[in-house]
Amino acid sequence: MKTSPCSFSIIILTLLTSPSIAQACLTQRVQHFENQNVKVWTYHICPKEELPFHTHQNPRVLISTEDGELDVIYKDGKKSKIILKKNIPLYVDAKQGFALHKDLNNGNHPINVTVIELKG
Repeated sequence: MKTSPCSFSIIILTLLTSPSIAQACLTQRVQHFENQNVKVWTYHICPKEELPFHTHQNPRVLISTEDGELDVIYKDGKKSKIILKKNIPLYVDAKQGFALHKDLNNGNHPINVTVIELKG
């Protein structure tokens, strides 16, 4: 069976525009700024990916660009959820972050959340 140039072009175009190729996701943290009062960064968390184990010593405000949920998995096996609402700030007190934990985006879309750590 012969493949015409047009068919070949359609196959290539389909592959290049498929979500798994065209929209590769990278879980990452982008630091914005820090001073004596606050530290601000943004996390981009891909679907089914998690952040490494970490702790927090201060309260934080989380602002997500979309609705979503983060599963908080503690080193001792306990679990909790953080429910994020699009553009609605969420206050998280310091004691939530004292224990070693990691955050998992168990959803089907990336989550972008800006974190404002209150140092004062």
